[in-house]
Amino acid sequence: MPSVIYVAIGLPGFIRCPVDANPPLTLVKWKKDGLPLRIDKYPGWSQMDDGSIRVAEVTEDSLGTYTCMPYNALGSMGWSPPAPLVLTDPPKFSVVPGGEYRQEAGRELVIPCEAEGDPFPNITWRKVGKPSKSKHNVLPRGNLQLKSLTKDDHGEWECVATNVATSITASTHVQVIGTFTHSTHVKTYHYTVLLSCF
Repeated sequence: MPSVIYVAIGLPGFIRCPVDANPPLTLVKWKKDGLPLRIDKYPGWSQMDDGSIRVAEVTEDSLGTYTCMPYNALGSMGWSPPAPLVLTDPPKFSVVPGGEYRQEAGRELVIPCEAEGDPFPNITWRKVGKPSKSKHNVLPRGNLQLKSLTKDDHGEWECVATNVATSITASTHVQVIGTFTHSTHVKTYHYTVLLSCF
């Protein structure tokens, strides 16, 4: 068991009993606050095939200290160390990026993205698809700074806010002006006309 179980209040959550069993796992027993856990007493709770507990919506009913005992065909190694469950606030965006940003090649572009939560989320940015080779920074509040835009910056970008509870994503599109060459293709057709005289 992890030393602390973090779950986001108001969202689905899992209480996991990490097991590496050979032969495979056959059963996992649980205790909550030192007493056998009766999952059927908690609406929206279920036990998964891997022994984890799935909570449909995490509430204060989830608070407690959990231990698990995994079994396989050879028996069990005993109860895991107790792990308290801590409720966290999932991250939520306080500022989201707009749908699209257009800027000329060689110029700077700053795209806003800020989030809050408990614990406070970490914000990272990633380019979808082909990674950008150009220099970009995540500013202290989470905004993306693209210095001297190049054609590598063109495309979909995602702002990802993560804390111990979960991750959330907001996306935007960057269009870099002046980086694409336009070519004209001319198709020529040759016709042969056969004239006959009678």
